[in-house]
Amino acid sequence: MLIGWAAGDYLAWKFLYQRLRERSQTQGEVSVLALLRPRHSLGKNVLVPVAGLLTVFYLAMYAAAQLKAGSTALQSTFGTPESWGAIIGAAIVVVYCYSGGIRASIWTDAAQSIVMLGSMACL
Repeated sequence: MLIGWAAGDYLAWKFLYQRLRERSQTQGEVSVLALLRPRHSLGKNVLVPVAGLLTVFYLAMYAAAQLKAGSTALQSTFGTPESWGAIIGAAIVVVYCYSGGIRASIWTDAAQSIVMLGSMACL
């Protein structure tokens, strides 16, 4: 899998990214979605909402999987009810979202480090 992933990344870098960059500069677009959007009126108003809904759906599934994994880890480490992990995880997400920007990223890394160090200390 690693070899296929690396080969795919290399091929995309070699043959696709330069052309994509040139096209985005020519058209003045800043996102891949804007480059893919059809120029005719029929498909122009369909792609963006559909892509937005798909993005929200998949990000929600990803967030749910992360909260579930945190809940399971907390339950198996400390024997707490599984719902506590989701509640604590959601509270941490809300706090760092309101912190914003690079500060949120730093606080997230700090919280993850504290949890990992605490888990290792309990073993």
